[in-house]
Amino acid sequence: MSFGSHLKNFDISGSTFTNISGDNYNTKRLIAQHRDIIRVPDALFNTIDPAARNDWATQPSELSRIDAEDAAVNNIARDNYNVKNLSLNYTDSGSSALKALLDATSPSAAFNSRERNPPPRCHPGTRQVKLNEITTWVDQGPGEGDAERVLWVHGPAGAGKTAIAQTIAEICDRQKSLAASFFFSRAHAARNSIEKLFITIAYQFAVSIPLLRPAILASFSNDPSIVDQTIPAQLDKLIIAPFQALAAPQVQSSCVEPVPFVVIIDGLDECSGKNNQSAILEHVLRLVKIPRIWLRFLIVSRPEYTIKDTFEQHKFSVACSPPVNLYGDLRALEDVREFLNHEFSRIRNSPEHRPWMSHLPSLWPTESEVDCLVKKSGGYFIYAVTLVKFVDQENTSPIKHLELILSSKSSQDRPFEELDKLYHHILTEIVDIPVCPIRVTAVHKRKWYHFLHQDTSLHQQQCSTVLQEVLRAIAGGVPDDAIPEIYGLEFGQVSLTLRGLQSIMLANAMDDYDSTHRPAHATVYDFLFDPDRADRFHISPVSENFWADQFCLMLDYLHRYNLYAETMDWSQPPRKSSLMTVIYIYDNILSVWRKAGSSNQSTLLKAIQTKSHNFWFPLPPSAPALPWDDVKFESFCLACFHSVAMLTGALEETFASLASYFNQSNPKGL
Repeated sequence: MSFGSHLKNFDISGSTFTNISGDNYNTKRLIAQHRDIIRVPDALFNTIDPAARNDWATQPSELSRIDAEDAAVNNIARDNYNVKNLSLNYTDSGSSALKALLDATSPSAAFNSRERNPPPRCHPGTRQVKLNEITTWVDQGPGEGDAERVLWVHGPAGAGKTAIAQTIAEICDRQKSLAASFFFSRAHAARNSIEKLFITIAYQFAVSIPLLRPAILASFSNDPSIVDQTIPAQLDKLIIAPFQALAAPQVQSSCVEPVPFVVIIDGLDECSGKNNQSAILEHVLRLVKIPRIWLRFLIVSRPEYTIKDTFEQHKFSVACSPPVNLYGDLRALEDVREFLNHEFSRIRNSPEHRPWMSHLPSLWPTESEVDCLVKKSGGYFIYAVTLVKFVDQENTSPIKHLELILSSKSSQDRPFEELDKLYHHILTEIVDIPVCPIRVTAVHKRKWYHFLHQDTSLHQQQCSTVLQEVLRAIAGGVPDDAIPEIYGLEFGQVSLTLRGLQSIMLANAMDDYDSTHRPAHATVYDFLFDPDRADRFHISPVSENFWADQFCLMLDYLHRYNLYAETMDWSQPPRKSSLMTVIYIYDNILSVWRKAGSSNQSTLLKAIQTKSHNFWFPLPPSAPALPWDDVKFESFCLACFHSVAMLTGALEETFASLASYFNQSNPKGL
């Protein structure tokens, strides 16, 4: 029920009104403000001290704040009971509406919620460069129009995104500029859905921006079912309409303190449903484009493909400031070093650890040990925080625990259990399928595999999945477009797998190839190469046998491409990814052969020398000049012959064949 229903048709008689004592200033002020609802004769209304009316004009106009002091209410004479009841109804109505709205929200999502205490936050003196970038954007203040009102802060898993969002929220709260905050968490039902996001934000607006409270509560009281309506309906009634009801002069003249304007949404990637993640961004874009809505939105997330693709749409280009990325850099490494030094000093001087630490002969840990840990972190705080938690466990030796971490050996103590859970979750979210049986037959049952007696991973690879094959390819430095070609996988499945890895892998543009991926930090390989930690996601470490296998995969593809080349229509250029893959193979096959080690090199050579060197050259048949004459293709052919000739020892014969071919297909010469 709206507050108006408590006051409608309420008539204050002259005796009732005039008998309110002078001490009841707040009661008279209440009547002065709401004369449109409470019928008061002009003669009586004019007896209210003008100061009460004028003073009220500068106060927020909402129910929960119109509260007659106990002393004033108690001084109202018995025949003034109706006035007292009016005041109480008025206050109770606003409070109950606010409480009812609170019940429909997710209180635990706020930056200062008890459930999140203690929240992750930046260690003092760290992340200053990134924090300054964000606060510079905040310092631009509130404003209308959609120009640069949205800022996306993104980084891979473990980059300290939530700690930065929390620190910014606390800074904005101290400056009275924080309007609302919502910290998503996939592990908590109340914080992993879009359902309560904008209801929660609207409630926080009602608390942090008193000017909006009457309209928000009135809208909710008139239709409590709004909490079960569509997101656009919630936005219209609880956010857009209250903002638009306020005229700019009213905002400026009614507020002595700055009006809060910053909304922080952290962990957008942890909101369930990819479509919901992009929908939230669409709703934010809608809000910043509407007049009289002076908000700024700080969005913090991993660079998931859905979120990244949405931000890259043209319609977001004006509304968004240049994004802030949290990928490891030199400054981040120094921040991790400062954090570790501080935490190790605390542990070293802690009374709890005195039995172990009091007998240390020298500084602990050494500078070289800290250097090693900083390098392992890659500039990402999740590694540093996790190892500090492990070292700082109760009733255990910090010295021994740090030795376990530095030794990089598997341990039942599981020092990085929390980190492992994070990686397991990311990899489990990827839709994975077994490797196609046709691909296994074509690639793994090749003639030369019997030469690799030392290879013990064949059975594992025959039973592997697309995700494992993609992870092996990334470990081997294979370009993205070459992965499906060399490994015989579907392009679409590889693309989806790479998308799912964006939280722990970085894409690097290359001059000769489209792109290649690498881990965001070294702990990814530490996890994947350890069978106890990675479990079903385990892949064999990069070793001589690993490179021998890569060499065989390259040869297998060259032969398959050569067969394809014999039947293809050479009047058209080859498929881009196929040509690029062949170029990549011939650029790298020698180095891969060297990495296979002396124990495998002779066996691998024997495998390819059983065939003529022409068996491995996917060249078009001798013919007049190709209609798609391509200098790069000719250079590639030279590289092909040179690389394989070096391996087969048939350099002179190879170049003779090459010269013969190009003399026929390109009379002008190379």
